[in-house]
Amino acid sequence: MVTLGSLGKDRAQTHSSFHRWKQRMERSKNSNGPLIYFACPAQALGAPRYHLHVLIWEWLRRSFAARHASAVGFDHMDLRQIASARDNLYAAVQGVGYFLGQQRSVFGSTPHDRHEP
Repeated sequence: MVTLGSLGKDRAQTHSSFHRWKQRMERSKNSNGPLIYFACPAQALGAPRYHLHVLIWEWLRRSFAARHASAVGFDHMDLRQIASARDNLYAAVQGVGYFLGQQRSVFGSTPHDRHEP
């Protein structure tokens, strides 16, 4: 899972930067084919910027992700691996639910309460 953000970017600018980041990542990643992802824009209550939560279905090299994020104008990039469902089903579902719940509650989750509607 990846979080991308930058001060001063509105929703359209964030989307444009994400599109360029995704294209760069597709050229740099190890596997062939498109990057499989689910992305959700969010804006924290009262915050001047948007950020993206991106759930990606393959391994990414942190250094590539950070370099490409910086190159397209993101000043924040966080990359974390979600627990394997085989190892810890609860943690895996919780991690995915966090991303899916950025705009609406998922199974009673509340991350959406921190974001503008």
